[in-house]
Amino acid sequence: MLTAVEWGALLRQARQDVRISLSEMARLTSYDKSYLSLVERGQRPVPTDIVIAYERVIGPIGEDMWRRRNTTHPRVMQLKRANFADLIRSVNEGKPGPLLDTPTSLVVDELLASKVSPDGVEHLRRWMREGQTSTLRVNSLSVLARRSDRGDAMPIVEVLETDERSEF
Repeated sequence: MLTAVEWGALLRQARQDVRISLSEMARLTSYDKSYLSLVERGQRPVPTDIVIAYERVIGPIGEDMWRRRNTTHPRVMQLKRANFADLIRSVNEGKPGPLLDTPTSLVVDELLASKVSPDGVEHLRRWMREGQTSTLRVNSLSVLARRSDRGDAMPIVEVLETDERSEF
């Protein structure tokens, strides 16, 4: 188990690795800069909400934080920061890539939901209804559900209630 100082250092290093200033991280996460500074220096505990906020901005952070929110079944998609950008690009270009046959975890769904372009969202909407595999349809639906777009609510419910090819 990591200490508050170690957790904070992990957050700070991840933020610095992607060259985001503390001021910018505060703006992007809607947390106070001074509070984030205290967390990163280990002077405040690292709540799960902070980890989620950082991961939404910069992707997965460290093995311990990653594992806490990521299903570890061998068939579930495991992403590192490097190949996450490739997955976003693929979805934005209309190529499902590993979403076609590899179930995603909650972390992958949340990260995709926060990073895909408007074109990527349209691809996910189409794949949710017409994807060639049940895995692609379920993955797409799950990512869209994490976006919390009210316009997607009824189509998601409709697919959940009517897609006979998938076991929801």
